[in-house]
Amino acid sequence: MLICEKYKFIYFDIPKTASSSFVKFFLDNIGEKEIGLHRHYFDTKEIDIRNYQCFAIVRNPYDRLVSSWASMKNNEMTDKFRSMSFFEFLESSLFMLYKTPQIDFLKKTNCLEDIKIIRFENLEEELLNLDFMHKFESISDFPHERKSNREEDHRIVSS
Repeated sequence: MLICEKYKFIYFDIPKTASSSFVKFFLDNIGEKEIGLHRHYFDTKEIDIRNYQCFAIVRNPYDRLVSSWASMKNNEMTDKFRSMSFFEFLESSLFMLYKTPQIDFLKKTNCLEDIKIIRFENLEEELLNLDFMHKFESISDFPHERKSNREEDHRIVSS
């Protein structure tokens, strides 16, 4: 969860939905002192959320799963994980986090009905619909951290 007092927003991050990119964008454009970063912490009971715009980014579940596998293979993990096929990944304990439905991350909040959902597939377009985004010159330079090669990853999985 990322809380920005200056621009009055709360961002609920879900793994493998551009959360690293989003956090980087705001740290670069707002500064660390302006943001309270609470990774994977969703308790808003202490906050009057009526004063904030709440949102989360969701992603096509299949793309999210393939991206998770590709990310795992490209990270500096042990050889065991790097050589793991997609189907071995699906049978592994690593898969557990990524098989969790994205809505389950948001159900941990006390403000589910107030969260605006942004689709990863339309990320830049839908981010512009958030009230505070007009305060930034441009999101065209929105970073894409840990970007996977979607077409290549899907081709490998399908073959």
